[in-house]
Amino acid sequence: WNTALLFVTTGWCPYCMYEAAVLQERYEYYRTKGILFIGVVVQDGAGAVATAEYAQAHANDYGWTFPTIAGEFQTKYWPGAVGFPLNMLVDLNTMKILKSESGALMKAEKVDEYLADVINNESEGEDG
Repeated sequence: WNTALLFVTTGWCPYCMYEAAVLQERYEYYRTKGILFIGVVVQDGAGAVATAEYAQAHANDYGWTFPTIAGEFQTKYWPGAVGFPLNMLVDLNTMKILKSESGALMKAEKVDEYLADVINNESEGEDG
């Protein structure tokens, strides 16, 4: 994998549920293109720091199969006001944050738009 899409979510976020379904739909397609999706569950339904067990149960409840981790996430990585979900693209070769955006990607087209720059840059690199 060359890039990771971090989906930072909570157990109490209603919009995260909708994005999780869309991300699961796009996960199988993008993993063949070198993009790893990772769910990062930072809080449980009561707002406490999520445990690994809670995070996995949350992923199971919402039906996503991409890797899931739990724990706190530094607010300095948010692009302005803290809001859930946070979507972040990370170059796995350099660990550079490529893009960071709060707000749910509610449709497959939005996920595709969010990832377009990464896909286009990798395609250009393969041709040249």
